[in-house]
Amino acid sequence: ETFNIEDGSFAFDKTPQIKDSADFNIKSLHFSLDNFIIDQGSKSGNKNIFFSEAIELVINDQVIYLSDSIHQFSFKRLTISTEDEFIKFDGIKVGPIQDPNKNSEPVAHVNYYDIDIPTLHLRGVDFHKAYLENSLKIDSIGILNPKILLVDKVKNRSKKEASSSSIGALLVDYFDNVAVRQLTLKNGLVDLDFQAGEKTQQIRLESANINIGNF
Repeated sequence: ETFNIEDGSFAFDKTPQIKDSADFNIKSLHFSLDNFIIDQGSKSGNKNIFFSEAIELVINDQVIYLSDSIHQFSFKRLTISTEDEFIKFDGIKVGPIQDPNKNSEPVAHVNYYDIDIPTLHLRGVDFHKAYLENSLKIDSIGILNPKILLVDKVKNRSKKEASSSSIGALLVDYFDNVAVRQLTLKNGLVDLDFQAGEKTQQIRLESANINIGNF
């Protein structure tokens, strides 16, 4: 009835002939499946993710290099529960790549971000749509005590370059569409630093509380 993996690891590699070239590498993985069934009748029309009634996934101390080749995304702990329909991140950081062995463009030439979020909680996540339809639907996102720095000081950049390096483009890179009913940010520090023509503009919000609905 239950399948468990404790303290496992997983790597996905598009170029196995090159040593240490894993594109996606997870360490310290804890994974469980409840009521896992595959039979002739379950192969078609099954609404359960991975043919299971409940999945719980916990990953600790992970670093992921984003597709812009400039930033890395890291967290202390990720907890996912399909039964309770939630995803929780602890200790999120997004910033320029710290690994000297990774090639990255100079951050002076593009947007760059420095984000620190102690707790990010996604509730009411439709895992069925995400898994089968590549569409991410979320009831609510709660962001507690974040520090967010967004910098864009590039004077001459095409619209294509601007959109491809935007944080919005990175967020939807892995799904066809994303829909959120409510986003709540509490006690945040938000610092926006950007180039407007020949002038540099800066917007700073301290102890910010923001609510956004249906986006």
